[in-house]
Amino acid sequence: LLQLDNAGVVDIGGGTTGIAIVKQGRVTYSADEATGGHHISLTLAGNRGIGLEEAEQYKRSHAGEIWPVVKPVYEKMAEIVARHIAGQGIVDLWLAGGACMQPGVHE
Repeated sequence: LLQLDNAGVVDIGGGTTGIAIVKQGRVTYSADEATGGHHISLTLAGNRGIGLEEAEQYKRSHAGEIWPVVKPVYEKMAEIVARHIAGQGIVDLWLAGGACMQPGVHE
């Protein structure tokens, strides 16, 4: 798989976050957790007092402004991922999915 070795691949999807451990090009572990971009939208909707559809649009059009509001959701996702990759000898972590494009996520 893409010549990865001792790597983690995290796909932050709409409803779930997928985690895969890749060693010597093969997936040796995978899991899905029930948190993703939808949860970010729900948090933003609650914070701004707007509907979910509007929050989805706002999330995309004001990505640089919403980090303080959505950061706790990303921190929770990071904790979940950390539990899955702990002790696996991961040296590279690859992010995929639309929600990973949020400014601040890569930090």
